[in-house]
Formats: sequence, C-alpha cells, structure tokens
Amino acid sequence: MHEMEELLKEKEMHLTKMLHYIIPGTIVEFGCGSGFVLEIVSRNFSDSLIVGVDKSIHRLHRVAEKNSKVIPIQADIIRPLFRDNTFDTVLFISALHEVFSLGKEKVEKVLKMCYSILKVDGVLIIEDFLKPSPEKVHLGLKTEESH
Repeated sequence: MHEMEELLKEKEMHLTKMLHYIIPGTIVEFGCGSGFVLEIVSRNFSDSLIVGVDKSIHRLHRVAEKNSKVIPIQADIIRPLFRDNTFDTVLFISALHEVFSLGKEKVEKVLKMCYSILKVDGVLIIEDFLKPSPEKVHLGLKTEESH
C-alpha cells in the first residue's frame, strides 16, 4: 500500500504542473475515471464549474462520493454531449488512448467535438501516460501555441 501512495503522490505532483495551463470558469474532463484529476482541479479552481464525463457509472459514483464540487455525467464521448462554446478548458488525462483503440475516425470525431465545445480562447489539455504500440502515431495540431 505504501508504494501505491507514493505513486499517487508522484502523479499528483506531475499533474499539479499542468494547472497553470487550465483556464478557470467551465472545465470538463473526459474519461475522468474515479476522479483523481478532478480532485486536484477542484481544489485549485473552486470557483469553476467542473464536469467529469465517463462511461462507467461505478467510477462516477466514486467521483460523486469524493467530490461534491464535480458534476458527474455518464456518457460515451463518441456522441455529441455539449453545446458549442461551452467550456474554457477540456481535459483528456490518461484517457485518449482509449479513443485511439476505437480507430482514427473516432479520434478525429472526438477531437473535433472537443474543439467545438471550447470557447474561443479555450484550451484542450491532453496527457497520456501509456506508451503507444510500435505503429506510428501522428497527432497534428494547427496552432503554433501547443505545448
């Protein structure tokens, strides 16, 4: 158990570095799981409206139990969920690899959806900790201001 706590602490320190990229206001995390990232986000952006989206109702129950500041939504992100220009920040932390497993068309569809729900000056933050398969993975971005 001690080793697991150290791993979580290390992950939290790593995620804390991304906080300065988040724009407060309306924030959504896709593939939020049981809400580890959302806990960090809600502690640092307590005045923001924070939404967590996941396919698993069991994970979302854990989100709701641990964090009353987050609005949990059970949904498949392949389908449109929100109106255009809704969010200041969209997060994909340790979840985009799941979309990649569904094929290139689904990845494109999800990224277009993310773009459409972002406000004009909004940010999309993608971070994944899994190493891709030996096949080439190409992700193109159209703005010069990508980190």
